[in-house]
Amino acid sequence: YSYVDQTVATREAITAALCGTGETFTTTEELEAKLINYVKVKDSTRICLDYASDYSFVEDSARFLLQTSVVDKIEDQLINGTGSSNEMFSLSTQSTEFDDTLAALPLTDSIDSANMADLALGMAAQIEVKGLLNSYLPNVMLVNKGDFFKQIESAKDANGNYLDPRVTKVGGSTYIGNLLVVASPKVAVDSMFVFDSTKGSILDRMQTTLAMSTENGTNFVDGFGTLLTVSKLQFLVRGADSGAFMKCTGVAAAIANILKPAV
Repeated sequence: YSYVDQTVATREAITAALCGTGETFTTTEELEAKLINYVKVKDSTRICLDYASDYSFVEDSARFLLQTSVVDKIEDQLINGTGSSNEMFSLSTQSTEFDDTLAALPLTDSIDSANMADLALGMAAQIEVKGLLNSYLPNVMLVNKGDFFKQIESAKDANGNYLDPRVTKVGGSTYIGNLLVVASPKVAVDSMFVFDSTKGSILDRMQTTLAMSTENGTNFVDGFGTLLTVSKLQFLVRGADSGAFMKCTGVAAAIANILKPAV
């Protein structure tokens, strides 16, 4: 897949006197044609054709097994892929690390009773200030399921009341502020991502295929069939949009850093 990326941009608009002359303008950009290859995700299994002929559920079960296996692998690759060898680029490789001292919006020692929701919304705010003219609008929080349940969903005060009114349910989906919460066991414990999902693309080279053949090893004479499923895809974030993705690989430490000290 080929695409054009903005590798360097300098914005230097000026204010000028009426009828002024001799102004110098230095706004420039550099564009570069780039290439990105897709990654193949595949799995296979064997089934006995006698059983498949006698019982219709045998082949259906094997197909479902492979489909869920590939989907599980794709989810892991989209979150944790290293971008090297045969692995996909991912949220882990394309996101910048949260920095509570970020000059554009420092958060160190600034949040009363800071918790995971404050950290997520703080990350979203930092992403917004990185984008010019509201070009970054973070809309997703991706978090470890166990962390989210323990630190936000089940958190209560001394009277048993849930603590955070910013957590809402809309049509079965959970939101914190404007962030759609996606909880996944593929996200490492004590980690999370906040990002603008419109700034990334899943490049799907082809629809996932699933086929069966007896032409594999001694399958034909043994009476077996090999099921093979294949998906070809890649995750693309243009360099110009890299600021729209942020990760925090130490949630507990980050919360401690943004917590306002007791007076």
